[in-house]
Amino acid sequence: MTDVQSEVRKPLHMVWDPAIVMQMAVANPEWGGLPCPLDGQRNFEHRWIRHEVSYNDLGEMDGLRTVACNLTPGPKQRPTSAAEPVDATGEPVDEAPDTGQNAEDTEDLRGCMRDGYTPEDVNRVFARLESVFGVRLVCVWNYVDALGFGGNSQFYVEHGGRTFELAGDLWRWLNRPPGAADAPATPGHPSSWLGAAVPLTFDYEDWGHNYAARDER
Repeated sequence: MTDVQSEVRKPLHMVWDPAIVMQMAVANPEWGGLPCPLDGQRNFEHRWIRHEVSYNDLGEMDGLRTVACNLTPGPKQRPTSAAEPVDATGEPVDEAPDTGQNAEDTEDLRGCMRDGYTPEDVNRVFARLESVFGVRLVCVWNYVDALGFGGNSQFYVEHGGRTFELAGDLWRWLNRPPGAADAPATPGHPSSWLGAAVPLTFDYEDWGHNYAARDER
């Protein structure tokens, strides 16, 4: 009888995309702050990292070795999958699509909220950022009533079923005029956007990126 398990092809390489890099940095901040052995930049600053996978005598994965990252690119090295199929040389079987996961592709959003924003603006801008960086952002308003969302508002990051304060440069990148002295040139790496975890509850959401702490309709 054929041993089905023996026919399962184990991946020779594993790729961590932006979301996984961020998850690892959040789960293990010590790892996130360590320098990459290839370029010396901190691990959390990378958009993707490719590892060579090793196995023990039982066929169990027992180690990962960093062999490529977006800061040391080579041919075909724009992976977007966490377990991308590769050939015996480590190259992707099918070239990974270019998802445009970089700040340059969102340059038109820089300073777009400097004159304020509506719930519609929030949904448009945050959906665009999520499509590029893979990070879900939400705006929490004080209340929603018959006229819509109102009161003060605050930006947060949703990740792994939890809500985090928005840290880093993203808020200023969106809300400060591009020519202002305190306006950052880029939104920063997505992993830098995660601040402290906060226990928030909401009475209402628009099934987009807007939440209301109180429903007064």
